[in-house]
Amino acid sequence: MAKEISKVTEPMRKTSVWTIIFFIVGVFSYISGFFWLTNGVWHDVLLKIGDVLVIGVVLGFITNASEFLGIFKKELENIVYGKEFLANQKDVSGIWETVSKEMFKNKFPGIHHDFLKALKSYFPNNEVSYYEDYEMHSRMEWFDKSRSLVKVVDEVSFKLIAESDGKFVYPLKHWNKVAENGFFKSELTEFSVNGEVRNLTSRVSVDDEMRCEEWKVEMEGEKVYNVHYITTKILNLNEDNVKGFRAKYIVKDFRLTFDCPKDISAQFVSRGTIDKFLDTTKMQTENHIEKRYNGIILPKQGFVISLQQKKQ
Repeated sequence: MAKEISKVTEPMRKTSVWTIIFFIVGVFSYISGFFWLTNGVWHDVLLKIGDVLVIGVVLGFITNASEFLGIFKKELENIVYGKEFLANQKDVSGIWETVSKEMFKNKFPGIHHDFLKALKSYFPNNEVSYYEDYEMHSRMEWFDKSRSLVKVVDEVSFKLIAESDGKFVYPLKHWNKVAENGFFKSELTEFSVNGEVRNLTSRVSVDDEMRCEEWKVEMEGEKVYNVHYITTKILNLNEDNVKGFRAKYIVKDFRLTFDCPKDISAQFVSRGTIDKFLDTTKMQTENHIEKRYNGIILPKQGFVISLQQKKQ
C-alpha cells in the first residue's frame, strides 16, 4: 500500500514548492488588480493571471487528493478482503454469511442459515482438499456364468490435492453388498503413489450385508499425489447388480469407461450431480459406456450403473 501511495505523494512533494509560489503570485495578482490597478488593461490582466494561478492550484490539489483517496480506498479494500486479514478473524463464518446474503440478494431469508450449513458440509475439513482428473476404466466378464459370478477389474487414477505437504493417512474404501454365505472375492492387485508401488494391507468390516474393505495409505512431502490402483473383484450378479461411484471428496473432472458381456444390460444413471455426464463416443451400447463430467462433483454425488443379465 505504501508503494502505491508514494506514487501520488512523491509528485505532490516535488511540486509543492511551485504550488505555493503560484498560489502566492495568484493572490498578489488579485490584490494588485483590486486595490492598486483598479482600471485599465493591467487591471484585467492581473485578475486573469490571478484566476489562472489560484484556480489552477486549487484544482490541482483537489485532483491529487482525489487520486490519493482513491488509491487509499482500493488498498483498504484489499486489506479488508485479503486472505491475511480473513485468516486472523474469529468470525469468518459470520463474514461469509453476510457476504452470501448480499450475493444471493436475500432470495430465501427463511432457510438462509440452513442453506449455508448444507454448503459448509461439502467443504474439506481434513488433509485431502479434492481429487482432480479422476479416471475409472472398468471391465466386467463372466467368471462362472452358471452361478452368476462375474469378475470386475477396475483401473483408477487421479490426482490427490492435499492441503499441505505434511504427513497424513489417506483412507481408500470400497463398499459391496454381499448376502449372508454369499460368494465374494476382492484383491488390490496394484497401488502406486507418484509412481512408487505400495504394498498395503486391508481391513474388512461387514454391516447389514454391506462389506467395507479399507486400505490406509501414508502420504507426506507433496501437495499433489498421482494415485493409481487396480482392483479385481469376483461377485454374484444376483446379489450385487449395481456398479457405482460415490465421491468421498470433491472431484474436479471425471472420466469413465465401462465394458461388460453382451448378455448383460448396463444402464447408466447420474447420482445427484449438478450437470450431466456427457457421452465421449457415439458407440454407446448396453455393453459399452464412455462418459465424462466436466466440472465439480460434490461429496456423495456420482453415478450408478444398473446391471441385469439378459434372459436367453
